[in-house]
This record gives sequence, structure tokens and C-alpha cells, in this order.
Amino acid sequence: KIMEQNNSFKTILWIIVGLAIVAIIIFLVTKKKNADMDADENIVIGQAVVEKIDIAMMESFPIQVSVLATGYLSDGCTTVGDVKQRYDEGTFNVTIESKKPLDAENCIQTIVPFEKTISLSGVVGLPRGTYTVDVNGITGKFTLEIDNFISETDPVK
Repeated sequence: KIMEQNNSFKTILWIIVGLAIVAIIIFLVTKKKNADMDADENIVIGQAVVEKIDIAMMESFPIQVSVLATGYLSDGCTTVGDVKQRYDEGTFNVTIESKKPLDAENCIQTIVPFEKTISLSGVVGLPRGTYTVDVNGITGKFTLEIDNFISETDPVK
């Protein structure tokens, strides 16, 4: 009878050790998966929904221009991503990206408001005139009343 109890004890011990090993493997795989979430291939990149923009011109010289974009994200798992901008023939095209983990589950299904302030690059060196700002399809204008050159070599051609 003691031999049977000893064998039963060994069997239970091996089962516990096996379960512990399985638990450790699951933990390590899950940890690696979460670390991989930062890799671009596990993120869905989109565009944030912008509802309104406000353009502000700083009272300084050279003049600096910033844009306050107000909008929303589609759910609780989505965040504001990179902000990209380029200047092309009188228009500042700004894109506010959204990002969401590819395998995001159990997200709060409610829109999440955001505000993002963007300093426009490339304003220094512009001649006086009216310029357009387009942020994810929402547009506005600002006017430089004077040339925004620091020196004679600054003008953008």
C-alpha cells in the first residue's frame, strides 16, 4: 500500500511539474506577443477623424503658425499616431494618423475625443500671401501680411 501511495505521489508531482512548465511557456509566448505589438506589422494605421481646425499665428518674428485639430478616434483601443506634414504650392497638407493593435479585442465601443496641436514647419521663408492648411480633409486659411524672411537669402523659390 505504501508503494501505491508513493507511485500516486510521484504521478501527481509530475503532473504539477508539467502544468508549471506549460504555464511558463504560455506566459513567455504571451509576453513576446505583447512586445511584438509595437512592431508596425501588428498595428493598423489609419487616419484620425478631424472635425475642426483652429489656426493660430504667433506674434513673433519670424511668424510661427500652429494648428489645433479637434476630432475623435473610433474606439478605446485606437490612439493618435504620427503627424505628417508637407508643403505644396500654397497648401500645408497635414495627416494625423490613428493606430490600433491588429489583434485588439474588448475595446470600449465609444468614440474618444482628441485635440492635437501641430506647429507648421516651413512657414519661415514664405512670402506674404494667403495659405491653405488641410488636416485630414478639413481646411482653413491664414494670411501672412508681410514676408516671413529672416534675411534676403530666406525666400522660398
